[in-house]
Amino acid sequence: MSKRPRSPSSSETPNPNPSKKPNNIADPKTWKKHPTPNSKYHYAMICSSNMNRSCAGHLILLQHGLTTTSYGAGAQVKLPGKHGPRTFPFGTTYDDMYKALASEDTAFYTNNEMLALLDRNRNIKTGPERWQNADVVGKVNVAICFDDRIFELVDEDCSNRDGVDYENLHVINIDTKDDPEAAAISAELALELCQRLDKMDELDESEVPDLISSFEKEKNISLKHSMHCL
Repeated sequence: MSKRPRSPSSSETPNPNPSKKPNNIADPKTWKKHPTPNSKYHYAMICSSNMNRSCAGHLILLQHGLTTTSYGAGAQVKLPGKHGPRTFPFGTTYDDMYKALASEDTAFYTNNEMLALLDRNRNIKTGPERWQNADVVGKVNVAICFDDRIFELVDEDCSNRDGVDYENLHVINIDTKDDPEAAAISAELALELCQRLDKMDELDESEVPDLISSFEKEKNISLKHSMHCL
């Protein structure tokens, strides 16, 4: 069972604070510095490969004390390589991917920032997880996607899942270009949106869309939203 009130398709997310240039991959000194999560709800950050956009969101939410996990919803982990996409199966650790790329061509993968991304990610969690294979029903309350296609995949997956406690699970999309700078901008938007949601007594099927609509107008962005009772 699911309800799908959706706002118009979104375009590339603008910088909510143009005077502030986001730090592409964040300061390494901050990677492990975060408080014990104490949020009311559990937030999932989701992109295609659980590499760039979802991990940027994962890190910033952790740093602000929100309970969060991150996932990819693609078929495999796909990175930009020397001769086309460099792929790994989900379950490969970030550390193993880092070592594989470093052994292939350290200079190339340093220059395209993949080693920096992997170094950040291995300080957040062990490895990329696939949303469709994860035990999320009854645990995740809000799923933030960073790509229109990923939103559709997550929405479809939720529609096919069996309910447990039959509580609302909200799926929201912030369409984001897949590069570190855009990921940093959208991570800040995701943080602010989740902080507002966390102040709600309940993630009500009528009040959440109103909050999202207000957020869209304030930030001059367009989000997609669906809700599932699982």
